[in-house]
Amino acid sequence: MASASVVNASVVVPSYRRPEDLTRCLNGLARQVLAPAEAIVVRRADDQLTQAAVSACQHAGVVDVVVGQPGVLAAMNAGVAAARSEIIAFVDDDAVPRPEWLARLVQHFDDPKVGGVGGRDVICAGAPEVLTEDVGRITSWGKLIGNHHRGTGKPRDVMVLKAAGMAFRSNALVLPDGLRGGGAQAHFEVGMSLSARRRGWRLIYDPGALVDHYVAPRFDADRRHRPARSAVQNAAYNLVTCLLQEAPELFWRRAAYGLLIGDRRMPGLLRAAAGLVRNEPDVVGDLYPSLAGQVRALLAAHRHARRSRGDSHSRSLRCTARPRVALLAHDVHGEGGMERACLELILHASHEVDFVVISSRLDPSVRRHVTWRRVPIPRRPFALKFTIYYLLAGLRLALEPVDLVHTVGAIVPKKVDVASVHFCHAAFHANAAGRNGSASALRRLNARVVSALSLAAERWSYRPSRVKRLAAVSTGAAREVQRFYPGIQTYVTVNGIDHDRFRPDAETSQQMRALAGVGRETCVALFVGGDWDRKGLALAIEGTSRARSRGVPVALWVVGPGDRARFQALADRLKATDHVRFFGHRADTERFYQAADIFVLPTSYETFSIAAFEAAASALPLVTTAVHGAADLVGRDAAGICIDRTVAALVDALVRLGTDATLRASLGAAARERSRAFTWTRSVQEVLAVYRSIVAPAPPSASDPCHN
Repeated sequence: MASASVVNASVVVPSYRRPEDLTRCLNGLARQVLAPAEAIVVRRADDQLTQAAVSACQHAGVVDVVVGQPGVLAAMNAGVAAARSEIIAFVDDDAVPRPEWLARLVQHFDDPKVGGVGGRDVICAGAPEVLTEDVGRITSWGKLIGNHHRGTGKPRDVMVLKAAGMAFRSNALVLPDGLRGGGAQAHFEVGMSLSARRRGWRLIYDPGALVDHYVAPRFDADRRHRPARSAVQNAAYNLVTCLLQEAPELFWRRAAYGLLIGDRRMPGLLRAAAGLVRNEPDVVGDLYPSLAGQVRALLAAHRHARRSRGDSHSRSLRCTARPRVALLAHDVHGEGGMERACLELILHASHEVDFVVISSRLDPSVRRHVTWRRVPIPRRPFALKFTIYYLLAGLRLALEPVDLVHTVGAIVPKKVDVASVHFCHAAFHANAAGRNGSASALRRLNARVVSALSLAAERWSYRPSRVKRLAAVSTGAAREVQRFYPGIQTYVTVNGIDHDRFRPDAETSQQMRALAGVGRETCVALFVGGDWDRKGLALAIEGTSRARSRGVPVALWVVGPGDRARFQALADRLKATDHVRFFGHRADTERFYQAADIFVLPTSYETFSIAAFEAAASALPLVTTAVHGAADLVGRDAAGICIDRTVAALVDALVRLGTDATLRASLGAAARERSRAFTWTRSVQEVLAVYRSIVAPAPPSASDPCHN
């Protein structure tokens, strides 16, 4: 059961005046299949009962830590500071972990994306619980659904863990501050959990990681069965505060739900009215402290948001070396063009800029370097994905106090400072080429809807009153932007290439060709990318078939997502089945570049084509139409051959290169050399220059309040 990569875990046990319960808990820890590296008992300085229980404990590895102030968060902070392990588990002193508990928790940390794991606390008093799979989530209205003591089913992702028996990776663990109460400080787990998720960590609930919870009495105002009114107020304040600190977009929905509806322990007006009808005096009595706690938390959150906005608007880049920039993109990861550009921007500029990333997906490698506001959207169909992101990201952006807003395209309705143009829909719409009628009616309809949405959003956003700067990824794209959207200052911020990853490699080439059963006598033409109609895969397949009919031993490899069945049928009709291979979406595209001889891109429209630049960096000669970016790279046939978008032109190029290995080598070497100018360092510096053009740094003066 133990994790292969994580073998040590410290266990923190906050305890107060429950020596018998603590002794039983420590006995349970001593029986663990995976022994904890240490059991850290945290007690208050005046708690002599707990001190005596720790002194009487005969188990090895028990550490006594004293904390000066009351409250579970102070105890947990002290325990975390004393812990020596990468994994820090927490268990209540009135809970007894079963022998497999720690091993069950720790095994999930083999996944580097997992930041926290929790288990089920079996309540050992009262009637048996009805089990459920609905555990640990926050509804869209800000309602907390716990049920950790009733969970069943397989381990799964959740939004919130419970402190009775949970573990966190140390670098995923952030304890909330500003909560009220001197004892249990209810709902602090909500803040811990949401903070970890916001920074990109996964949280796992494993109902097989069991602790027996004996639910001992508490000695502060938050006593269990009849808490003082002040404890009800504190619990309401803490829940709303934890929610809004990590998910401020819930402000109005949580306010409406909590104040009007609520639940038995934290009633709103309607729930209290129902309690009056049902003769539930405790619910009615909790109404005032519940409302008071929620209102105070809502007002505090509102004041904080206004103060943050005021601070950000009164402060320019003159006053800080690290401006706060909202970066909005559907996805940020290492694949594709615009997604990779965002990832590299974060990797190279996060030491200069505090990024708030508002996206659906974010590569785990950068989640710790940014503030991530995740926007939950479906991946397809794209029209639905685009629309939901357009609305939700716009609302999310309104709550962020930032110095500058940078979007990847026209993807939010609000005013922005910089929009990166990786695709100009107005230019594409004006170009009728590449609209392939062979796609199904449903696909053509989807393409028209997507095009109409994108174009409408672009026309709304790319106006002088809506955007300050446009950043195009090539000089050709910049000219298009200036043509269709005049009056906006336009910059060129080219994409870059990882020349260490994309480079020639003879050994890999030999291995890949051997795996594919392709000898050196075959000339492999490589096609990389999606959107096969626009990029001209049908032309590439037909060109390959005709080149072979002219005696050239050429094969076509296709890497990327698309409608394989339709294009495979085309290859079958052209009797090219044995010479056209589809490899689907791949994360190791560099291996295909290294194994190929030619890169083909008979596309109708591009602004940069990062695939063409990756091919050039891999020393492949390019056969491409004269589109932006790729044409600049090829030049006057210096690094490949620029062709008209016709089958005949493509066949001539394939015949010429397919029969002349020396020409391929010389053009490929030139392509790699010409690609060297395109680096991610250059790309990021060009983007930062755009930032500075909007809020240019100024030298501090003696009267400058930011000057020390």
